[in-house]
Amino acid sequence: MITLDIRLFILSFLFFLVHCGIEEGRDNQDPYPATWEGSDEEFEDQFELETEEDYSTILINSVTKNRFEGILETHEFNASKIKKYKNGKLNGLSVLKSKDGSRVEAHYKEGILHGEMILYDDQNKIRSVIHYQDGEVVPGKD
Repeated sequence: MITLDIRLFILSFLFFLVHCGIEEGRDNQDPYPATWEGSDEEFEDQFELETEEDYSTILINSVTKNRFEGILETHEFNASKIKKYKNGKLNGLSVLKSKDGSRVEAHYKEGILHGEMILYDDQNKIRSVIHYQDGEVVPGKD
């Protein structure tokens, strides 16, 4: 059973996941053509978010107006996020780490949750696993 604290953590993380992802490699190309690192405030100054018809979010560089491709890391006093993008969309593993050592890892495919979301406590023990397929929770999968 998921406690209220974990539910709140999941909801908070899902908010952050709007921006998360890890890119899978491409043939004969640098799989991470760009790396951006900064604070959440700097992120908000540097990037814009657009929503597509499928409700996936596209990350756009505010200066160049291009879709972001690569690794994006943000660091604040209480958490850090590592996200990777392909053509402006989340793609692969996204990680949110709290200052206390707890973390959430979620997998994306073309901007949509796809695969496992795993919640770890501050002792690196799995607290919960949620399975997604094309953005939908897969019930009863262990």
